[in-house]
Amino acid sequence: MRADYQGGAYLLGADSKDAGWLQTLPPGSCTAHVTGGGGASGVALVEVYPLP
Repeated sequence: MRADYQGGAYLLGADSKDAGWLQTLPPGSCTAHVTGGGGASGVALVEVYPLP
């Protein structure tokens, strides 16, 4: 199943530069480390949703 649909978010178009994935995480605090391709820099938005 698509990560965007499973998470209840809006559907990503085929030409979207957004990404999504499903990951089972252990209980507790987690950290997201985001890097740019080819050494690029910028701003990233990471959203985490609990799934039923």
